[in-house]
Amino acid sequence: MGNKIDEFSDEYLKGKHEVFTTGFPRSGNTWLNRLLSDMLGAALQTKPGEVIEYFGANHSGNYVVRKTHFYAHEYDGYGYFKKRGKMVWIQRDPRDMIVSIMFYRGVEPNLLDTMKSVFVNQYKPGVPAIGYRAFMEGWLASEHYDATVKYEELHENPVPALQRIHKALTGKRMMNKDAEGISWRQRFDRWKSRYEHSMRKGVVGDWQSGFRQMHGKFMSENIGDLMLSQGYIDDLDWWRELPK
Repeated sequence: MGNKIDEFSDEYLKGKHEVFTTGFPRSGNTWLNRLLSDMLGAALQTKPGEVIEYFGANHSGNYVVRKTHFYAHEYDGYGYFKKRGKMVWIQRDPRDMIVSIMFYRGVEPNLLDTMKSVFVNQYKPGVPAIGYRAFMEGWLASEHYDATVKYEELHENPVPALQRIHKALTGKRMMNKDAEGISWRQRFDRWKSRYEHSMRKGVVGDWQSGFRQMHGKFMSENIGDLMLSQGYIDDLDWWRELPK
């Protein structure tokens, strides 16, 4: 019983290596955290003092995983325990991401208004810019992340994606069967009921059912360069193929 109490205490976690995740909201952060907890046998705890969980049977890993939506300027490579941490950055097609944000907000769905609030940087006196562009540009210029992964990779080709992350965090290669097991245990449909408040469809390409030319044009004009650099579009006129 004593060991069990220790395992769910901050004092126990102070001896662990902290692995942080970041991603713009609705990019798959919660899913990535479950995958990493399972992969590393790691405790999952957002901040010290909060609830500690484990995903997967192994609790013996030397890590604690922490979910964030940190902008690059909020993370200097050190964790809450003032030791060097690791950072995994998840990216997602901003077209799927913005649809997910629209529905998550729970108001009357208005895709264009949601785009304006997310893709155009917001400024306040004395505060760094916030918004998708500021988030992406900050991390693209940062040296403080150890691995990056796309949401689409984790859906469509999870084994090499998980192996790449594991190598970046531990320096060791993960066997195919281990990566396959993690992917199966943490797949979307196994957890949707638990996270019903935040998990909607979890599919890739859902944006295609609701986008019109005005939506695509707005994105190209405001974040088209970022979409190109991520490989989500091939040219800035992609939106012309959409219905009017």
